[in-house]
Amino acid sequence: MWNPDEYLQQLYKQTPSLTFTAGSHAEWQQWRAALQQTLIDSLVLPDKGLSGLEPVAVNSKDCGDYVREQVQLTTAPHMHMPAYVLVPKRPLRSPGPAVLACPGHGYGYKELVGLLPDGSERPGGPGIYKDYPVELAKRGLL
Repeated sequence: MWNPDEYLQQLYKQTPSLTFTAGSHAEWQQWRAALQQTLIDSLVLPDKGLSGLEPVAVNSKDCGDYVREQVQLTTAPHMHMPAYVLVPKRPLRSPGPAVLACPGHGYGYKELVGLLPDGSERPGGPGIYKDYPVELAKRGLL
């Protein structure tokens, strides 16, 4: 589902060509100033022009004490981020607290919810992160 290729193609198309051919010192200074501004503009997060994350439900699975919902969020034009939402069937209170899990290693969001990299259920016990979002959902703490 997650593939940044289209997003990167759009960025590439928007990137100006900034080659410089020999010219006067004044032309070089003008080119250098344009290059500097282009680099600054490229490093700053652009205005995405989005009204929201435009969530799309991909699938849903009943996991006993909770429901695991896979969603897709639009984070920039042509860029979609997959995520899971775990919804306890019996929360301790309503509205309940939420946990935002931001993994940075391994296979990320799938590992945190008890799945293998291919999206299939992981056999055995909790993984390296102890499946903490799953445990919270099971206990109705999310």
